[in-house]
Formats: sequence, C-alpha cells, structure tokens
Amino acid sequence: MAGLRLVDVGNIVGPTTSGGIVVLTQIHPISVLFNLPQQNIEAVRDGMTKGALQVAALDRSNDKVIATGTLKVISNQIDTSTSTFQLKAEFANPTDTLWPGQFVNVRLQLGTLHGALVVPAQAVQRGPDGDYVFAVQPDDTVKMQPVTTGGEAGASQTLISKGLSAGVRVVTEGQFRLKQNSKVIPLAPGQVPPMPKTTAAKARSGGGQHG
Repeated sequence: MAGLRLVDVGNIVGPTTSGGIVVLTQIHPISVLFNLPQQNIEAVRDGMTKGALQVAALDRSNDKVIATGTLKVISNQIDTSTSTFQLKAEFANPTDTLWPGQFVNVRLQLGTLHGALVVPAQAVQRGPDGDYVFAVQPDDTVKMQPVTTGGEAGASQTLISKGLSAGVRVVTEGQFRLKQNSKVIPLAPGQVPPMPKTTAAKARSGGGQHG
C-alpha cells in the first residue's frame, strides 16, 4: 500500500535523495511486534515445537479481540535494559483492522487445557500467605480459601490449578468488607443488590403559643 508522496512534480530526485519518493507498507499480511519478560522464553520455545502458536490482537482497552494471527519468530537475544525478548506475529488482516504504527494489546496462547477450572480474575485476592478466594458456603457465609493459580485464561479469567472445586461459588466484588464467616447475599451476574434498609423517622407536627 502506498502512502503520502514525499516529493512533488518538478522536484529533483536522484540516487542520493533522502527519504525516497513514497512510503510503501505491507498490510496483507501485516506483522505485529511485541515483548515478553525473559522468564517466559522457555515456555514460548516449548510451545513453538508443538505447532503454530495463536496470537490475538486486542483493542487499546484490552477488552475486544480485533484480529487473530500466528507467532512467526522470536528474537535470538534478550534486551538487557528491559529483561524482555521480542516476538513477531503475523496477521492476514483481510478487513484492514490493523494499520501500520497502530498500538494494540497482544495475547499469546501457549496451549489449551481441557476441563480446566477458571474463575473471574477479580475473585482472586492476594494476601501475605498467598492467593485466596472467598468461597461461599451453603449457609451463605464465606470462607477464605487458599488457591494456587495457573495463569490467565483469556482477558478476564484466572486458571485455578489447586484449592477449589467446580461448582463452588466465589465472591467477585466487595471483598474488602469481608472476613472469615461473614454473611453474604449471593447475586446472579448482572443482578442489582437490594437497597439497604433504613428506619424512617416519624415527623412530629404541632403548633400553639405559650402564654
């Protein structure tokens, strides 16, 4: 794809002209460069030996997947100033969703765990003894349940590898008001909590003059 021309009719150009005449960019396919912490390099290399790794490009708010592609190559050296390594993913980009110079968030899928247990990311709390969730008991009290997490599952969920069973209800909001055995009112997703009850004060009226 050709961009804006850098010279006009009548300009003198030659082999030594800096900047060229026009900028050409490729968008079908288009590449996205991103960085990961160096401690992830072995997991990425191991994943690449098992097949093509899927990469998702998300919008600036990190909420919506706008394109999917595959990982093509990783850098052969670590950036010592940031302790990261660079990766390049390629996207077919048939609808021109991605554009040269555009900022996107990137999610790299290293593998798929079938039957994995996940919870909303905001349910996982971090304490001095490690991660935990507030598990809702049958009597609607809560228990601080230690868990072991296994990484992210998508943009808004966390994988639980130990400490929780399927079907257990967990608290996702208002944990700062809770402690062990606190009573809660479970709500379905999207359900509005009831308004707090207040005691209405009775107004007294009267009149007259004091003699």
